[in-house]
Amino acid sequence: MPELTLKASTETKSIAGFNVLKHEVNEKKSNQNFEAWFTKDVEVTQNALSRFFDKNFGFPVEFVSFMNGLSVKAIVKEIKAGTVPAGSFSASKDFEEISMDQLMQMQGGR
Repeated sequence: MPELTLKASTETKSIAGFNVLKHEVNEKKSNQNFEAWFTKDVEVTQNALSRFFDKNFGFPVEFVSFMNGLSVKAIVKEIKAGTVPAGSFSASKDFEEISMDQLMQMQGGR
């Protein structure tokens, strides 16, 4: 997990139609410095890329995130609301429910 320290600046701009505020970010473990731009124009649930940032800063619109030991630069191009297709979070028709004991037996009783 990265250890991030953020410091807000006074610099603002627009990204993807959102008003954003620049923050200087330092990742302590690698001593990597980068910029992150946050907006409070929209509230978006944290995801795999934005989860490292405290939501009190707003939603990160341009930032560096971390995944499997790599740093990943992300820039939001668009945010839009939509419905989730039916069945997106259901088990497939060939799913077979088993007990924890059955699972342990499959793993050799670990």
